[in-house]
Amino acid sequence: MILNYVKQWEERKHLLEQWLTKNEPNSYQFIYETLFRLVITRSERGELEWDWKRFRKFDDGTFQGNQIFILCSNVYQPELTDYIFTSVAYGSCSACDTFQWIEMLQDKEERVKQYMTLALHMVQETKSFNTK
Repeated sequence: MILNYVKQWEERKHLLEQWLTKNEPNSYQFIYETLFRLVITRSERGELEWDWKRFRKFDDGTFQGNQIFILCSNVYQPELTDYIFTSVAYGSCSACDTFQWIEMLQDKEERVKQYMTLALHMVQETKSFNTK
């Protein structure tokens, strides 16, 4: 867990909540990208934006598996420590997949609340390649 990101979450999570009230995400990746565009906008070193051209997603499953998101600070020549990664596990049905379960909720307010929890877990699970 990167404390700077948790701090940004606490200060700016309302922006994501407002966005989710008006929009419906369609994937884990969509939530991740929205989270890091609206809420977690500063890297550990304080850069003001992310380099989305370097964004990568790895998906090792078909019906179930893991998705790994890798994002880089917007710097000219990134070092290993400029990259962060987050992983999410997914399942094949709403009983074993958080995103699918949230999508099936009928109450919009409850869906927003659960998407916010999912986004918080993404923040908490974000790590850097910092080897120090």
